[in-house]
Amino acid sequence: GLRAPHRTLQERGQHMAVVNATQTLTLAGNAVDAETVTIGGQVYTWETGALDASGKVLVGASAAASIQNLFDAINGTGTPGTQYHASTPLNPVVRASALTATTLVVQSKLGGVIGNLIAVAEAMTQGSWGAANLAGGTGDLGLDIKNFLLSSGAQMSRDLGQYLREIA
Repeated sequence: GLRAPHRTLQERGQHMAVVNATQTLTLAGNAVDAETVTIGGQVYTWETGALDASGKVLVGASAAASIQNLFDAINGTGTPGTQYHASTPLNPVVRASALTATTLVVQSKLGGVIGNLIAVAEAMTQGSWGAANLAGGTGDLGLDIKNFLLSSGAQMSRDLGQYLREIA
């Protein structure tokens, strides 16, 4: 089996700073019906009419209202069924962490470099992401993998679980 290291990272004084990756969506104007925003594979579709399918987000009276609706759809907050379709799931890989009247910041739920792999896209006339992926995530990939495995409910052998606890 796997052997745990003799000393943990904390005992060796090697505290690894883990930073979550982020990316910013900027709206230069309001969203338009049927335009889309994709975050980590989850598609959000702007809607001016009935919110009749999962992932549909209400186009508000202004860009600020629309971006608030998207913020709430990502996080499952606000008023489901009014701001976005009630069956829209929480985004599995990011949380909406900040917003202004024209910007929305999403942040990887997992800290570290693994968050830099999360793709974002949009098909919008008045919206754009700062880049095609989240960026700025730093930290130990081993710790990222451990956190991913623990947060995803993956089954691990007892030896592997113990080893991962030791290296964190």
